[in-house]
Amino acid sequence: MELTRAAEEMIAGIEVALHDLCQPLTVLQCRLEIGLLRGGEATQAAVVESLRECKRLNAAVHAMRELMEQRTAKDNATLEGLG
Repeated sequence: MELTRAAEEMIAGIEVALHDLCQPLTVLQCRLEIGLLRGGEATQAAVVESLRECKRLNAAVHAMRELMEQRTAKDNATLEGLG
């Protein structure tokens, strides 16, 4: 089963988008961790909640990346089996 050009472009675009999401999420998480070390009680509560959401976003991005890698590997194995 050969991937169409459109499918290959879609996968490439998704891979770029996922990569682009990772860096700002990681920076946000680091900054929030620093804020947690410096802030007062109200700031600390906000930072804790923000960190929880940031970690969820990072986990979702990681899961999407894994799915893309698995699909790409499966497609490559199928193509190799045909060749």
